[in-house]
Amino acid sequence: MITLTGSNFGLAPSVSLGGTSVGNLLGSSHNLITFTAPPGQGTNLPLVVTAAGQSSPPVSFSYGAPAITSISPANGTTAGGTRITIHGSNFGLSPVVRLNGADLTPVSASHNLLLVDTPPGEGIAIPLTVEVGGQVSNEFLFFL
Repeated sequence: MITLTGSNFGLAPSVSLGGTSVGNLLGSSHNLITFTAPPGQGTNLPLVVTAAGQSSPPVSFSYGAPAITSISPANGTTAGGTRITIHGSNFGLSPVVRLNGADLTPVSASHNLLLVDTPPGEGIAIPLTVEVGGQVSNEFLFFL
């Protein structure tokens, strides 16, 4: 839940985040608005309150950076095709998984679980990261 404090929010304010309406507000008064942020990604997105046809100056809002908590399995074959399950948080709407610098498109994606298939390759301690809206997760090491 996000709480905005200010003044002159009026009787029926609306809130937009990154140019998209946040939908129904949980509560509002002339100096307080509460709402739940919609699923999203990115940093320094403009958050604007509009009331009676007038808009507030934008305030910056950033979603949390992606974070990997575990991967399974931790190794695969050099032929590729190993399906990696990535657990974590804040994987956003369009995550990019990077394995040793190569972009992998998730087979399946949610905000806390990603499935990707490895390409052919070889190496030890290959860095695996998730990038979402310009924010990069912590590294996990994968072995081929």
